[in-house]
Amino acid sequence: MIKDLRDARLVDAVPRVVAGQDWVRALSEAVGVLHERTLRYIDDSQIYTSLDTATEPVLDALAINWKVDWYDTGYSVEQKRRIIKTALTVRRLMGTVGAVKLQADSIYPGTMLEEWFEYGGQPGTFRLFINVTDTTEEHPAIIYSPAEMERRLITAKRWSAHLESLSYMVRHTLATGCRVDKWAYTVPVCGTVYCGVWWMPATLGYTAHHALLTGGQPGAFAVSPEFTGTLPVPATVGYSVCGALRSGGVAAGYTASPEFAGTLPEEAQYGN
Repeated sequence: MIKDLRDARLVDAVPRVVAGQDWVRALSEAVGVLHERTLRYIDDSQIYTSLDTATEPVLDALAINWKVDWYDTGYSVEQKRRIIKTALTVRRLMGTVGAVKLQADSIYPGTMLEEWFEYGGQPGTFRLFINVTDTTEEHPAIIYSPAEMERRLITAKRWSAHLESLSYMVRHTLATGCRVDKWAYTVPVCGTVYCGVWWMPATLGYTAHHALLTGGQPGAFAVSPEFTGTLPVPATVGYSVCGALRSGGVAAGYTASPEFAGTLPEEAQYGN
């Protein structure tokens, strides 16, 4: 079984007969505890490579050592950690818009910066929109005046740029949606079964993420078409777009008595 350096003991490297001695096990455990403490001290000494896990006193000490002017002891631990992690980058980009954005965003993530040409302001000015959405009662938003905020940004911004105004904003998300219930739709009959023009399907609506199915639902009915001419001819009753509609002429039996032609009565010819 492979163990890491923290779990390794002296008894793991000696013969089983020796490892079974009481004094050997006691010595192995004492050396193991001392070894664990030594490794823990080594981990605590990794300051610059372990900023994500550094304690608050360490962050405060680094702010003093690095002369981070925009650092405030009243900030939360998360804010302090972001400021220390971006401090060297802000120093490297000093005098640029990117440095100002990075410095403001490390305090309040999501903060926006607009330069004068983006909103039609005076040349050489800029304005800030500070995001205070994630502030809590334990760590409320610190309201600064434009002059105080500019003083805190003096290290990052260029000397010719000046803060014209700042606004504090709270972002909220509004979720919208639609709900469609199913329903039955019966295609109406236009007057009688004889329609002068073809029936066209109507558009009921649509939905972006669901399917809307419509269709004709004709009911059964009987049709008795009128006779055309002298003999009954099957009439076209109609049709359905979405279903099958069968139709046909309905003829009843009848007798015909034609008029006599000429002067002498002759046997009449009946049609059938």
